[in-house]
Order: sequence, then structure tokens, then C-alpha cells
Amino acid sequence: MKKGYLIVDGNSVGHFHNNTKPLSVGGLQTQAIVGFLRGLRAQVALYPMLTPIVLWDGVSWRKTMFPSYKEIRDREETKNEQALKEMKDAYHVQRPYIQKALRFLGVPQVSAFNMEADDLGAILTDRYAAAGHSVIMWTGD
Repeated sequence: MKKGYLIVDGNSVGHFHNNTKPLSVGGLQTQAIVGFLRGLRAQVALYPMLTPIVLWDGVSWRKTMFPSYKEIRDREETKNEQALKEMKDAYHVQRPYIQKALRFLGVPQVSAFNMEADDLGAILTDRYAAAGHSVIMWTGD
């Protein structure tokens, strides 16, 4: 049996877990860190035959070609948009801790300068599947 892969959309899963009940340690929100690592542990337990690979967003080629791409996500005109911005900022503070924990755990991480994680995931999935490997993609989307 060929090796299989659990491809993880890191930012998507991180944002998903960040949008749960806030947890904190010493003033640092940790819900994304805890949720991500617990979720990954559950996925690895469910699919022990698969090797996890966490993919991270780079600067999307879409943003270069279409400056208004995801522009609405960065607005801060309403209270709801301001709250979403604060949640997004809280996740970005936690992300380096997730990446560091994954390094300590020996989980491979990949990013491409000009691609989002889901684009990179599609490329890897096509390549691995064509080579006869099992592939599962885990995302919060």
C-alpha cells in the first residue's frame, strides 16, 4: 500500500478554531492554537495511515491580478467588520505559535509565495493522487 497524505489548509483551520470561545494564557488568546492542535490530533488518530502536511497561505496571484480580491474582508466600517478584524488580528498573533508547535512535532509545513493554501492543496492532491497515494484534505471552509 502506498503512503497517503492528510493535507491541511492551515489558515482555514486556524481561523475556524479562532472563532470559538476565547481562551487565554497570560493575556494571549490561545483558542486557535489549542483548537488547531486538538483538531490535528483527532485527524491523525482517525487517519493514522496518512502523513499530515500543513499548507499556509502565501500572497495570492489573484490579489496581484485583481487588487479588489478579498477587499471586503479588510473593511472596518461597521461594528461587525471591526469585530471581525479584531478576531483576524487575534488569529495572526497565534499563528506563529501553531507553526512552532508543528515544527516541534515534526509535521511538515509548506507555503508558496504566490499561492493560497487551497490552491497549493489542489496541486499536491492532483500529484499525489496521480502517483497512487491516498489523499484527504482538511479545511475549515
